[in-house]
Amino acid sequence: MPAAEQVDQNVERGAVGLRRTCLCCLWLLGGAVTIACITYIAEPMGGVGLTGPMVVFLGMIVVSRFGLYGFDVG
Repeated sequence: MPAAEQVDQNVERGAVGLRRTCLCCLWLLGGAVTIACITYIAEPMGGVGLTGPMVVFLGMIVVSRFGLYGFDVG
């Protein structure tokens, strides 16, 4: 196989891998934001201190950043 064809195949494989990685990052972002929304609704208003749902909400906001930044870099 000529070198030019080999390079084209490698570039094509890299593009597919990058698309899959970006898709996974978007799924991570969407899932984390969905869970954060659900736990925010479950949190009773006027609670004092860090309750269980609030800790999950804050954690999912942090996790969603990995998805956002991963997609942005891709």
